[in-house]
Amino acid sequence: MKERFRDFFDPSRSIPLFIIGTAALALGLQALYDFANNPSQFQGGYWIAIAFLVIAIAIITHSWRKSHWIGWVGIREELKPNPRKGLIVLVGPTEASAPASIDYHLPALQFCWLIATVESLKTATKLYDDYREKAPHIYWGAPNYVVDPDQIQSTYDMVVKILEVEAVNAGLKSSDLIADMTGGTKPMTTGMGLACMARNLDMEYMKAPRDSTGQIIRGAKVEPIRIDTTFIPAAKPFGE
Repeated sequence: MKERFRDFFDPSRSIPLFIIGTAALALGLQALYDFANNPSQFQGGYWIAIAFLVIAIAIITHSWRKSHWIGWVGIREELKPNPRKGLIVLVGPTEASAPASIDYHLPALQFCWLIATVESLKTATKLYDDYREKAPHIYWGAPNYVVDPDQIQSTYDMVVKILEVEAVNAGLKSSDLIADMTGGTKPMTTGMGLACMARNLDMEYMKAPRDSTGQIIRGAKVEPIRIDTTFIPAAKPFGE
């Protein structure tokens, strides 16, 4: 609450609030002075002081309530995203679903980032060898594209660097990109998810068909499921 009051008396924070706060304080003090000297007479300046005071209280109340609001992330899962120019892949110790993801996007794929760990670097190397003549630009290898599989921050920082620096330098828009989270450890998946959700970037995971018992059907075609995330501001304070 102290921060809310400080906004009214610090011009470096907000000029409009500083003007309102200064005016409310000056008019309020003047009204108190006039009332003390002539308590029997209600002067017109009182209304102005009251108006500024009401405005200040309303702003403080709204600001406080808004700070207690939370938003939510709308998540839609849709079959088969459009093939993208840019693909970011979390690489696990085995090839698993990574080749299927790359193959799916190959018709449009120009830039592919393979995020690996020390344990999965050999897999990333094989993927590079298999696709270097099919995709124009593949980025992989130690130390630039190797993360700690147990640290969320490690993968988060890597994905942010790719999105905010390398993809931008490559001339890619966010709609040109998608991130595949299938092959990573839980911390890697979480790190990628946080980085992508903060930027409303599409993600995907590779899904294999299952039989009636829930078991994956051997040899069945693996297909990508698009995850569309959108941050939506809350309509009311949390808990109401």
